[in-house]
Amino acid sequence: MLSPYTPAYGLSMDGISAMYAFFSSYQMGQESANEQFVAGEMRNPNKHLPMALHSSMSIVLLLFVLANCAYFVVLSPEIVASSNTVALDFGRVVIGKFGAVVFSTLVAVSCFGALSNSFFTSESHIPF
Repeated sequence: MLSPYTPAYGLSMDGISAMYAFFSSYQMGQESANEQFVAGEMRNPNKHLPMALHSSMSIVLLLFVLANCAYFVVLSPEIVASSNTVALDFGRVVIGKFGAVVFSTLVAVSCFGALSNSFFTSESHIPF
């Protein structure tokens, strides 16, 4: 039986894991501050910012649920549970060896999108 002080699913809570959890949650809080920089550049932030936040979060949530449904339709639950790269396994099964390349590229584009978000919101801090 798990207690509130025991990590779930047999995970160990050593110092590295605790630091990783702390800095991940800290980064999450810092990323939410980016909306202030974007709102400063908008013409009517009281109208457009809530609309952008609600629509973008709804789209991301829908795509996330659909992607996970697709993973479980194509892959067995054992493969999903044991794999560190579920999207690559999905691509390999659906498209073949080229599918792993396609999904690796999509992950790289997604990371580039997150990086460009950081550049966009901190642009005023770059001295030009």
